[in-house]
Amino acid sequence: MDYVKYKTDCLDKLKGFLTLEKKRPVLFIGSGLSQRYLKIPDWKGLLDVLCKSPVKMPRPLKYYLQSTNGDYPKVADKLKQKYFNYFWKHEKEYPDSLFSETENKDVFLKYSISKIIEQHDIQLNSDGLWNNPEIKALKKVNPQMILTTNYDLLLEKVFPKYDSYIGQDSIKSNLNDFKIMKIHGSVTDPKSIVIDTADYNQFAIRQEYMVAKLLTLWNTLLFLWDIVFLIAISRTF
Repeated sequence: MDYVKYKTDCLDKLKGFLTLEKKRPVLFIGSGLSQRYLKIPDWKGLLDVLCKSPVKMPRPLKYYLQSTNGDYPKVADKLKQKYFNYFWKHEKEYPDSLFSETENKDVFLKYSISKIIEQHDIQLNSDGLWNNPEIKALKKVNPQMILTTNYDLLLEKVFPKYDSYIGQDSIKSNLNDFKIMKIHGSVTDPKSIVIDTADYNQFAIRQEYMVAKLLTLWNTLLFLWDIVFLIAISRTF
């Protein structure tokens, strides 16, 4: 089937359904948006950066991927211990709050992740980003809610009137409000970042409750993968 025709047919059906339903959709936005507009690395790319700086791991990322059978959270587990040791060795170079006895040992890895993402968030001040027709289209969508696994602040800037809820707070909040639900954490709260095995085990438990709550909405859930769809959908509301 011709892909252009396939997209057109799907879009026509989607627009018709949304018009008939008379409810705003719930958007699910993954890392592709941040990769495209902020040049933030994907999960594998992030692990690769963490293997090189600030901690120089003894082996390249591919070694840890092979040793864990490609299990990214397990790779993060290995990084976590190295970062713990490194930060304590260089304690005077980092904020005192990181070294509190009440903090978990993963705080150093998550702090480093937040700093990597923040370097890319600088682009949020670029005129070129906000003059981009695709970003302008995204601002017009007005979804009921946005679910995202992204740590960065792009969505908060695109939808400034939406409240942002992070991690566990996103699940406890009222789903009828217009909001951004950052289910994997945010750079504004590094401890909330979901990255290692323990984090994903906890997330799996919370996910069941989150899915159950979402099913009560009866809103259409759209997975954002093609900006052309988004531009057209923005004209539906």
